[in-house]
Amino acid sequence: MTYELIKLTLSSFSRLQFSILIISTILISIWLSYYLLFLSKNEIKVKKSIFHTYSLYLLFINVWVISNAFFQSELLSYFDSVIAKEVGLIANISSLLSANFTFLFSCLLVRANKPLKKHQSYTFIFGIIASLIMFLYPELTIVDVVITSTGHFTITLGKASSELFFFGFILLILTFRNFYLYRKSQIKINKTKSNYMMFGMSIFMVSTLICHIIIPSVSNDYSATWIPPALSIFEQVLVGYAIFNDRFYSLRYISHLSISYLLNILLYLSPIVMLTHTDPNEYHFILIGCWIIISGICWKNSLAAFQRYINRFIYGSPSNTVNDIHSLVNDFKQSSDMALNRVKDILNSNTGQIIKVGINSSQSELANYLEAHNEAILKDELDYFIEYHSSDIEKLTKIRNSMAENDSALVLPIFNDNIITHLFMVSKKNEGGIFSQEEISALQLVLEQSNKFIYAEDEIRKSQLLAGSIAHEMKNPLSKIQYHFERIDADLFDFDTSSLVPYASSEMKTLYQNICEVKSAVQLGSKFIEVILNELQGGRISPDSFRLFSARELIRQSLNDYNFEHASSKRLISLDPHTDFIFKGDDTLYSFIIFNLLNNSLHYISEYPEMKISIRLSAGDRHNKVIFTDTGPGINASRLPYIFDEMYTSGKNNGNGLGLAYCQRVMTAFGGNISCRSEAGKFTEFTLSFPIINSAYDRETVQRFKRALKGKYCLLVGEFSSSLKLTILLYELNIKITKVESIKEMMHILSFRHFDFVFIDEDITRQSTNAIKSIRCGELGSIAQITPIISCTDNGSTAQLYEGGDNLIQGVIDSREEELLISLQHIIENGQLKPLGNLIGKKMLVVDDMLVNRLLIKGYLESEGIICFQAENGKKAVETVMTEEVDFILMDIRMPVMDGFEATKEIRKISPSTPIVALTGEYGEDVATTITLTMEDHLTKPITKKRLLQKINKHLRDTPLSLRNTRLYYSAM
Repeated sequence: MTYELIKLTLSSFSRLQFSILIISTILISIWLSYYLLFLSKNEIKVKKSIFHTYSLYLLFINVWVISNAFFQSELLSYFDSVIAKEVGLIANISSLLSANFTFLFSCLLVRANKPLKKHQSYTFIFGIIASLIMFLYPELTIVDVVITSTGHFTITLGKASSELFFFGFILLILTFRNFYLYRKSQIKINKTKSNYMMFGMSIFMVSTLICHIIIPSVSNDYSATWIPPALSIFEQVLVGYAIFNDRFYSLRYISHLSISYLLNILLYLSPIVMLTHTDPNEYHFILIGCWIIISGICWKNSLAAFQRYINRFIYGSPSNTVNDIHSLVNDFKQSSDMALNRVKDILNSNTGQIIKVGINSSQSELANYLEAHNEAILKDELDYFIEYHSSDIEKLTKIRNSMAENDSALVLPIFNDNIITHLFMVSKKNEGGIFSQEEISALQLVLEQSNKFIYAEDEIRKSQLLAGSIAHEMKNPLSKIQYHFERIDADLFDFDTSSLVPYASSEMKTLYQNICEVKSAVQLGSKFIEVILNELQGGRISPDSFRLFSARELIRQSLNDYNFEHASSKRLISLDPHTDFIFKGDDTLYSFIIFNLLNNSLHYISEYPEMKISIRLSAGDRHNKVIFTDTGPGINASRLPYIFDEMYTSGKNNGNGLGLAYCQRVMTAFGGNISCRSEAGKFTEFTLSFPIINSAYDRETVQRFKRALKGKYCLLVGEFSSSLKLTILLYELNIKITKVESIKEMMHILSFRHFDFVFIDEDITRQSTNAIKSIRCGELGSIAQITPIISCTDNGSTAQLYEGGDNLIQGVIDSREEELLISLQHIIENGQLKPLGNLIGKKMLVVDDMLVNRLLIKGYLESEGIICFQAENGKKAVETVMTEEVDFILMDIRMPVMDGFEATKEIRKISPSTPIVALTGEYGEDVATTITLTMEDHLTKPITKKRLLQKINKHLRDTPLSLRNTRLYYSAM
């Protein structure tokens, strides 16, 4: 009984081996037919001559598998050993020929269009001759076959069999080496193809070495010889996959799918297997049916759970590349730029861009190629086609060059109504890899789902471009208006407002006041146009330009600048005159918030003529606040949660719903927030909350002061006991300080030492007018005569006493903690710590294609004693710098002949240290980046004299004074 069971088991095992080999034979035959069909149509797009040898390899490998199947079939027992010997011979010959043609195929693949090397040709010819000798003299390799039973036999090898096996093994080693050389090709796709081929070859080589050489040689056991033929199907699949495909799934993605699906199948299949192997009963079919239903319901969820865990193991996160790419649809809904930034991160590439078709001819060629082939274009794929293709090389080279021009390694089409409207381009990967098939497929799907968002955004950008162009062009007439009013002011008045009072008639005073108001309105309009342009160009609210401001003073200025329809409306507004605080932000954006709140309140003035508007300031321990309250109609409680949403508007026919949303953006950029509470029919109250600012917290401002005052020497005159905060701040700024207590000591030390500036206590300033006059008259020498003198107060009284005075002092600094930083910022940015007359005689170049802009700036500069040169384009500017030594350059960006950026590059070659400040009517993100890289700063047109002088004083290099090198001593008292 036991013998019969063993015999049955062995018989069953032999049948299984035979079935496996027959299935392998059928699959290889189908694959060979499929391969020959596509080769005849040249679907693989490469030279046929290279791949004919692979066809012969497939043919002989199939013969080898069939021969091995004979030894595992009932035919082995049916026929005698003579037939078995003949089949064994066929197996050996087909094995050698398949190895020989594999070697030839690998040689042709590596050599591409080049002829074979001599040793490769000799090796192949030797293999053919060896096969022929085996056929003519079979006893050299097989002497006899002794048959025991099906699948069990012993082969007596001939005297040349070891040499045969050795030569076959050498062929496999050389083939493996060729695939490795193929991997080192400059064409990236070849590397991936080679990986698959080497992996398939390794399976075949290792199994053949063990089962056909080692085991038979050691134990004379041939029972395992069926394994290499069976495993050859894996080699065919891997090598075939590499031959037929130019785009490959990544190993990580294949592993992710394989493992997750396998685990999910095992999860639902295991209970069914367990049930079927137990004793059947009436409930088994019911249980199996219920489990199949449960499997269908839970399959998707369990698979997703497995994939998340597998992703953590393979990708290091719950998601994978494909999931990340699919999520880009939400990014495209918001912004293409946001989506492109994420694409770069996901694909690990340098750049990603969406370009409209038709901008240039190269992009049109790419679009035409995409329409013809209806698939993505990969530069690596084109490299491969050009290397191995027998035709269309010129066309493919042209497409590849077009991609190179756009720095693109992958191009995908974006359709709108079945027409390619845009091209999605991605540069090569940073680590040099190729784009995987799953990445390309996922991107194609995302673009199909997002094309409507991309097209709509493009249309919006067209509208923004038009609106931006209009806003930009508005700056030119505003500059002209400003220029003419500046000329009227200079020609008619040309003196301070304080000296206008005793001489001018009431009509002249009114005219002067109107001119000032118009000038202020033009400047404010220019600022708001700058904000509009920044928004239209997609620029974020950058904190780089934020400065310290007095909240109350800016509100007062905004109320003066606001265009009230009725003069009586202004009387409805009350501003808290006592409380104030400083905040860090932008004065134009802050004014925008105040204007917006005024617009919202005054819109209802006709319906609520008794309405009052109050603006209160609150300085707190955690936040400072501006509280804007009106007693108008109020806001309904149901609408209150939505008032800061974009495009939400209610109650105003001309509202666009953007004002309060933008106010919220501004306040967020300031580091604060805006909130609202209201009762319908009673009041509306907006609260602007700002973070606390002082020297201890605003380190960025202190660092900016340090850069501006680096290496400066300061003389402190007075006890400064009430100005301890100022003294501490000066030490913190690393200013070299010398202290004296009286005006007499000050006069003495100034007579032989130079200081960059002098800080005098308020009381000494009041008592020492004559002494300061003597300094200004030059009695202590020319250096002391031009040294700036700053009066220090702790109550603001000096500001009132000396504002607009006789220029004895150059500025006032308020040493109170809440005013210290802002007053110091004011005197630094206005150049009040620069030597008196420091701009006189300086040579400056103004480059602008608009004559009115040059004339306006020329008037500003010459009023300060500056020598002004003009140029209408970048080329003229370069020529001027070559002939004149200029100290400062104002450079327009958009000009004919040569633009400002190109001119800056040329000027840097001639005079690399000359400060260049951009003079531009636009300041989008791209322009800002280029300016940061090439220039010192920027000014937005139309400019004011104050802003111009601030930039000049900020960036103009100090003129060395000889006295600075002859200091007698330095001491800190």
